[in-house]
Amino acid sequence: MAAKKTTLGCGGIAFILIVGAIVGPFMPDSPSTDSLGGGNGGSTAPSASPEPTPTEDAPDVPARAGSALNALNRLKVRSMSSSAGYDREGSFGAPWTDVDGNGCDTRNDILRRDFSSITQADGCLIYRGVIRDRYTGKQIDFTRGQTTSLAVQIDHVVALHNAWMTGARTLSQEMRVALANDPLNLQAVDGPTNSRKSDLDASWWLPPRRDYQCVYVARQISVKREYHLWVTPDEKIAMQSVLTTCPRQKAFQSDYPERLAKGELYVW
Repeated sequence: MAAKKTTLGCGGIAFILIVGAIVGPFMPDSPSTDSLGGGNGGSTAPSASPEPTPTEDAPDVPARAGSALNALNRLKVRSMSSSAGYDREGSFGAPWTDVDGNGCDTRNDILRRDFSSITQADGCLIYRGVIRDRYTGKQIDFTRGQTTSLAVQIDHVVALHNAWMTGARTLSQEMRVALANDPLNLQAVDGPTNSRKSDLDASWWLPPRRDYQCVYVARQISVKREYHLWVTPDEKIAMQSVLTTCPRQKAFQSDYPERLAKGELYVW
């Protein structure tokens, strides 16, 4: 489906979304494309000027302390930077690695966290299970295999290509590897839906399941806050439009930057 930008009204605030795409806390129980991989490492967003400039095109809205809206107000607002130099593995490390040293790679850690039931597994690998997809709300009966594994993919909530163009290219390589493997920025979802998302930001794509949009946007904001990334004016307006419907939605925190500083992550 071709992306089409449309401006709609919501509580007096304009927001931008993909037509037909609108139909959200980070819940432990609740990507490069390979088996059980993600599909948002591509380059679908337009290239922008290499020197992003601050802008005031997206004014703040009143927000509660601790809320995602409050966290959004604290993010820098800039135009998108150039994608020059972006390379999934070269910029963010090989997918997927065992950064927390628990013996399983990040992909399998996220699968184990997000599956509602696992009926067959061997060590780190899950062969059969059920996941209730947060993006669509549907139940997926998963069977590991060459032709079936991509039914479930691991999505980077803030796509790595988007992260690169909104500040990640200035981070250290170690911090970028932490970002790519941070559980806050990862969730197992419906494969085709994740592929349609690609590397689009909130001004172009939101989960079809409306009651997850607040959590989804809050997670994006929280990831950008934790890793000192910025939002574009259109992205901020779209996020505000979602969060004004749920002003009590809280922001989330990650311990990965702190663990990295303490030398507790294996990112080299």
